[in-house]
Amino acid sequence: MTRGFSKQFPKVKRMALSVLLAMALCASQLSVSVRAASLIDYGDCGAEGYDLSWVLHSDGELVISGTGKMAQWGNFNGTPWYKYRSLVKSVTILDRVTWIGRCAFNNCDNLSSVTIPNSVTGIGGRAFTGCISLKSLTIPNSVTSIGEFAFSGCTGLTSMTIPDSVTLLAGCVFDGCSGLKSVTIPGSVKTIWVGTFNDCTSLTDVTIMDGVTEILRGAFGGCTSLENFTIPDCVTTIGHSAFGRCAGLKNVTIPDSVTSIGDYAFYGCLRLKQLTIPNSVTEIGSQAFYDTAGLTDIYFGGSEAEWLAAVGTNDICLDDSVIVHYSDGGEYRIGALTIRDNGGTVLPSIPQGSFLVTVPITKTMEGGNGLIILATYTASGQYHGMVYVEAEDIPVGVTIRITLPVDNADGTIMQLKAFPVSSFSDLTPLGAASVFSK
Repeated sequence: MTRGFSKQFPKVKRMALSVLLAMALCASQLSVSVRAASLIDYGDCGAEGYDLSWVLHSDGELVISGTGKMAQWGNFNGTPWYKYRSLVKSVTILDRVTWIGRCAFNNCDNLSSVTIPNSVTGIGGRAFTGCISLKSLTIPNSVTSIGEFAFSGCTGLTSMTIPDSVTLLAGCVFDGCSGLKSVTIPGSVKTIWVGTFNDCTSLTDVTIMDGVTEILRGAFGGCTSLENFTIPDCVTTIGHSAFGRCAGLKNVTIPDSVTSIGDYAFYGCLRLKQLTIPNSVTEIGSQAFYDTAGLTDIYFGGSEAEWLAAVGTNDICLDDSVIVHYSDGGEYRIGALTIRDNGGTVLPSIPQGSFLVTVPITKTMEGGNGLIILATYTASGQYHGMVYVEAEDIPVGVTIRITLPVDNADGTIMQLKAFPVSSFSDLTPLGAASVFSK
């Protein structure tokens, strides 16, 4: 019957088909016109050999679609949507996209929302640099690599949880994220690279999971709000300036897995008062404690010989008031002093002024436990002489630190020598004493 209908009414059939095609074409044109009205621009954005495209809608949504990797843009202004960067409010990356390209969304200063699918395995360097309106971001557990400076300058970012799928957290990833307050670093990240959290000035809460082995150069440099930091017992290396300029840092827990502390590791940690260093540390770098004015005590888990071996020839810049305590109890802290004049009369030791004196013991003391510091100084134009110090037998190689009070705030020490009591008559000094501060 149908066949007969077709034979009998061929013109009707052709007419019906024409109507259907016209309706489809009209619908298509209508769809295109509606779509075009919501578009700002569109184009290709795939790496070589990959078919990816981008569409920017008038509501500020930038959509990335296709299969494979986005292109890697060498310059911050190389992306095809860079001229529209201030219009971008949200980024939606569709499933099957596997890599977010270098510099992809940098300086999109109004970007506040990003959707990353589970198909993405890597975030390229500087991908979100300067996205100052981005406050939070969920990184899926498919991501294994985050490139250098990926989120640097994202000043609105307040917290970040890095999934344990990530194995590479490259240098300076969060550099200058001044609003970042808390971060969790999984154990899958073996190395916290150079400057990873540099100048994250609001960072107060850092959780490092077991598995991390290295904290490298400047990793937490300039994190001025950090007060307490616990290094897990899997870390072996504290790198060059790892905690440099952490002016608010009060407490650091160093586990006995750590073997080296790098140059300038704690420089500028002005509020650090005490530090415990285990005897597993066999190397302490030059200037490690530069500008740590508040540091008063270091508790070392080994002997003095082990400490001296760890320091070696490096000037670790310990202030002369710092006492290093050794595990065998040898801290050589001198107690009360008795000040006498030339005639042996005891002078009132009212410390209106005081001098910090260090005496390196370079000769063996023989007989007697007393130590005499012969101080030639002027106070109110008068000469005052000997200071007797009662102490136990003092071995060669230690340095005694003494706060020497004088009876006049304007007193000036002219000369200092140290002698054991038994050899005082021979005037054989133990070592040249030095005045370091008043």
